[in-house]
Amino acid sequence: MGIYPRFLLPAVGAFLIGVGILLYTEISAPGWQFVRFYLGDVVAVAFLYFGLSFFWCGPMLVRGAIIGMIAVSIEFAQLFGLTPKSGHWIAEIALGSHFEVWDLVAYGVGLTVAMAIEWQMLKNKT
Repeated sequence: MGIYPRFLLPAVGAFLIGVGILLYTEISAPGWQFVRFYLGDVVAVAFLYFGLSFFWCGPMLVRGAIIGMIAVSIEFAQLFGLTPKSGHWIAEIALGSHFEVWDLVAYGVGLTVAMAIEWQMLKNKT
């Protein structure tokens, strides 16, 4: 374990995009549901990938698999009613509110984008 600073900028970027998505949702701008519920999932998974990578730079596919398993586990926890139903906005952002198959697609897109960004970073380094 260590710190891998090359992942700081993508992690911060994903975090800021996530904050932007939440602000966009708050003003109920056009298409806010799609932005919040699908693009938000894409960005959240990318943020988790870069956050993990900042502290642990194991094999790319292993990191992707770990984040994918966490995301899918949370989604299936929603399906089986294992996530809190408090209605608190932090719990809803972190754990979601209901199961949806399209969320799984969004997670796959988010991981693919994050790993493609890392691959491009590695390619540009050499």
